[in-house]
Amino acid sequence: MHCPACEAMQLGYEGMHRHLIETHSTLVEIIATGSRPSYCVKCPLCDDVYRQAIKRGHPDAGFVQEFELDIRLVGMDILVQHLIGEHPIEIGYPRGEGPHE
Repeated sequence: MHCPACEAMQLGYEGMHRHLIETHSTLVEIIATGSRPSYCVKCPLCDDVYRQAIKRGHPDAGFVQEFELDIRLVGMDILVQHLIGEHPIEIGYPRGEGPHE
């Protein structure tokens, strides 16, 4: 598979997930304003957007800071699943290599 943001080649699902977190973590935007924090993921290929409230979130910047990496990991997993489901050809997704196959 290759990265949709920079075309770097990755090996499999876990490699893609790791690369996206380490290199493109800003693809997951954390929104800490309002009554409840949320995260937003935008697909770099089709611009689809997924926004989700952080279930155990508090309107407290300390909470978001403390769990920022965890929030980004969850958001990036949503993005990788979207890429596999909606853009398998574009990312060179090989059949039978997913986390549940």
